[in-house]
Amino acid sequence: MCTLDNDEYGAVGMKSGVADSRRWARYLTCALILTALCGICAADTGTWITNGPFATVPGNQSIYALAVSPDGSVIYCGTGSGSVFLYSFGILPPAAAFTANTTEGDRPLAVQFTDTTTHLPLRWAWTFGDGNTSVEENPVHTYAAAGNYTVNLTAANSAGTTTATKSGYITVIAPTVQTNSFSSVTTGVSTTTNGTTQNVTIDTTTAHVTTDGDKVTLNTTGSSWSSVAITMTGPVDTSSSTIDGTVSSVTAVTDRVTASAGSAGTPSVQIQLNMSEVPQSTAAITQTITKDPSPTARTSFTVAAASAGKQIDDIAYTLNVRKTDLANAGDGGIITSATLTMTVSSDWVTAHGGTNNIVVMRRADDGTTQILTPSITGPDASGYYILTVYSPNGLSTFSVAAVSAVSSGGSSSGSGGDSSDSSSATLRYGSAGHISSLTKSLASLSAGESATLTVNQGVSASAPAGITAVTITAATGIPSTDLVVSDRTDVGTSQLSGRPVAGIISIEPSGVNPSAIKSAAIAFAVSSDWLSANNLAPSDVVLARNTNGNWVDLPTTFAYSSGGLDYFTATTPGFSYFAVTKKASAAATTAVTGTLAATATGLVTTAPAMAAVTTHGTGVMAAAPVRTTAVPVFAGTTGGVPVMAVVLIGAGVAVLIGAGWYIRRWWIRRQNPALFMEYD
Repeated sequence: MCTLDNDEYGAVGMKSGVADSRRWARYLTCALILTALCGICAADTGTWITNGPFATVPGNQSIYALAVSPDGSVIYCGTGSGSVFLYSFGILPPAAAFTANTTEGDRPLAVQFTDTTTHLPLRWAWTFGDGNTSVEENPVHTYAAAGNYTVNLTAANSAGTTTATKSGYITVIAPTVQTNSFSSVTTGVSTTTNGTTQNVTIDTTTAHVTTDGDKVTLNTTGSSWSSVAITMTGPVDTSSSTIDGTVSSVTAVTDRVTASAGSAGTPSVQIQLNMSEVPQSTAAITQTITKDPSPTARTSFTVAAASAGKQIDDIAYTLNVRKTDLANAGDGGIITSATLTMTVSSDWVTAHGGTNNIVVMRRADDGTTQILTPSITGPDASGYYILTVYSPNGLSTFSVAAVSAVSSGGSSSGSGGDSSDSSSATLRYGSAGHISSLTKSLASLSAGESATLTVNQGVSASAPAGITAVTITAATGIPSTDLVVSDRTDVGTSQLSGRPVAGIISIEPSGVNPSAIKSAAIAFAVSSDWLSANNLAPSDVVLARNTNGNWVDLPTTFAYSSGGLDYFTATTPGFSYFAVTKKASAAATTAVTGTLAATATGLVTTAPAMAAVTTHGTGVMAAAPVRTTAVPVFAGTTGGVPVMAVVLIGAGVAVLIGAGWYIRRWWIRRQNPALFMEYD
């Protein structure tokens, strides 16, 4: 280490000048060495604080890590005075353990494994059960084939090796698909349309039928149909080989479809399709049964449940019905309604609190989401409950779900990466029945995880719109934070081109970088009286977001009406100010320049507090340290003081020292030129 001597020469003269040059050269060399050393250490490890006697100097001192042994058992530290100290840590064999962000889902299934091994593991060896391996600490593995997989983790350090095994830990489910075509159903059946009336002629020599009053049942249906029946407007005349009549309705029942659904067993689905006409021969429905709904449907289901004061605990399975040359009546088609018979394992129902917690979530093609209450019977001899569900708006996406009431803190959680907030809310009430400001805390989220916070601002005459729930999906890790929801009555609405505004609300997660948010869904309610007063239908309502001073209409879906309120869901790429208003007209632009400045909330990074390091005379730690994520020494990271800044400061100091030395030498030479003649 460098030491700086006192001035050896007190006289001014030749010897003093030479001594000065040597002394200043040593000053400069030591300054550069200390600058480089401290700069690297500060940049890579930060500052540690020790509480107690350290070397011969009592009190707290700033120290820097100079080196760390490969297994983390020995750390060499140095102080600004040049002293170096050794710390030893007791190392135990690792206790291997791990978790996964999901253990069940559709193929291909991507699983994030997380090592939770204690006692400082240094090496990891994973086997995923499908022939693939990894040596990463926290690998992501994608399972391509359906099946049950056993996962092993072997963790090692200098003290030993242990293995953790979880048998059948991952279940990957293959989708089940069945297509029901009407091509064979319409053999021998011809139709004509007169306005809104459909007439049918059935050739009984080709189509095998039975009749009962005004009903004709087609016995040879095929194409995965169990039965198809046509109801006429009057009694059927069977006196000839052809049957003519005017169609009143058509009922088609599919064959039962059985699928694998992991923990929900092997459920079955059967659909009774109610139509206003005989479909054309090219018409068909395709049923696909999977474990999980699409991310968009899951978000809609989560928000709809939160709006009803519920949280989704798990989804047994999902039925998606794709229609070919068919449409629901609400979309101008002939499907008037449907009745579904769906089964689910009694073990799954019991595990989620019983039949009172089981619902069927429906998401229509236009995004409208409903919570349907099934009629439940059973269990049957096979151990399955039978759910009968009436869907008044036809076919779309259905999920059998287990729900429960939201706790007083307000939360929503679900399988497959959803998490919940479990803390209390800070409220400030405005007008009666409406919360003008609300702050809720949210637990940290990993990349891809979602959390729904139940807000329920409420609606009143003076505040006709309120947020009911907010769902956040993380793009990257989000630390624990607060979500602040507040009315902004101070914000003008002239920028919205004269559109009626039910309310302007600010929604912001505190201290979160906007890039950390992948997407969000906002559920809100609007007074039906406000819609009537402004001559608006639910389809006219939109949630607009202020982005960089512009108001942009967000994709907004009407969910349902209840108790004088209309409920909606909107999706947004981020947070800001939001206006509940009327959709912009076709002639207007969807982005209107306003006077608001978008607030970009920067990421607040807080360095974790270091645990106190208690030292003893021998310099050996009394207890094993708590495991943290170690930053490799001299890894070139940018934490602490930036290396470039330290180098520039050091260079500046060197320049000043050099300039001072030359100025002093020049001054001595000027005052005593004779002393330098011999050396010049």
